[in-house]
Amino acid sequence: IQFSVISSGLRGFIFSVTSTNLIQRFRNTVFACVVKQDIEFFDQTKTGDITSRLSSDITTVGEAVSVNLNIFLRSTVQAGQYYTNKNLEVIEMFDS
Repeated sequence: IQFSVISSGLRGFIFSVTSTNLIQRFRNTVFACVVKQDIEFFDQTKTGDITSRLSSDITTVGEAVSVNLNIFLRSTVQAGQYYTNKNLEVIEMFDS
């Protein structure tokens, strides 16, 4: 098994767990903010709207943040590897 396969699987697992934790923290933060609202807020806002914000909207935002962060970090590591490989090639040229 190649190292890249193992590292990709590990990265996927870590980001899955991180995404779940992030979504839960978002949900708890939004819920805490909703609970602190005045009574007028609950008179004007439908219960379904609040429930939707706490469930589907937060999940969508959390997953988008997690995926984009995953892509950013993967790209950063790949750029670092490319830069390192180019530096090694230059060093090898001068060692010859």
